[in-house]
Amino acid sequence: MSAAPAVTDDPTGVPIPKNATYISHREVQEWSAEISSLEATLSDPGARLEDRGEVTQQLKRAKHALDTESPPDVTPAQRDAIAKEAVELREKIRGQMCSQEEMRKAPPGAIGKHFKEREMIPLHLRWKNLMRILHKGDPNPDVANIEMLRPKESTINMDNAVIPGKQFFLSPDTQQYKDNYDQTFGGGEADPSEVAALREQLARLEKLVAEKAAAPAVAPAKPKRPRVMADAPCGKTCGSKAGALAHARSCQKCKAIAAAPEEEAA
Repeated sequence: MSAAPAVTDDPTGVPIPKNATYISHREVQEWSAEISSLEATLSDPGARLEDRGEVTQQLKRAKHALDTESPPDVTPAQRDAIAKEAVELREKIRGQMCSQEEMRKAPPGAIGKHFKEREMIPLHLRWKNLMRILHKGDPNPDVANIEMLRPKESTINMDNAVIPGKQFFLSPDTQQYKDNYDQTFGGGEADPSEVAALREQLARLEKLVAEKAAAPAVAPAKPKRPRVMADAPCGKTCGSKAGALAHARSCQKCKAIAAAPEEEAA
């Protein structure tokens, strides 16, 4: 992730990025662990480093990323301003979001509403940054999850939805079901032609299940051969003996080690 651009004239008094988000608590821990590992490698006199300068540059980049992309520490006054704005943004974003039901069923009007929701992505990014600041150090992965704001119930008519969903009926044991049976189901017995069609469909499904059960089982895939690691003359561990030989042909240290016995013999 590239460094987040700073905004110096932010009303909260905190340089909050506009086009990026602060890293999460998990990412902060990962960067910190990477920095500790690089520092331990550089301080170990027995570590075999092909390019100490490159490792030093990696450490420098990791520290810069952690410093610039982590949520900053704020004063109590800044925290109050951030919390107030976060509440205002939450209500504004929720008012323009498709509900969970609309996202699942896609009724008429939901697609256009979703396009308008996507136009608010800059507000989404700002709300996520505000929440990352307010909950700095919180391991909960959902503190800045925009989906946590999505309403559950829909305000759009679900008639003619692309995915209509399931229909629920009252239990036959209830009095309301008995009183309204004729109005709900039309009264009378089921149509014999419909019953015959359902039985025919059931017979076809049972035949397919039986044929699948009788089909021979697919032979299991052969297990992969384990990789055999090999060390080149310079001590570098390669994924195979061929890889170690290829490395030795291009490594100056391996060439020097191979030439040493010849020089001694001469």
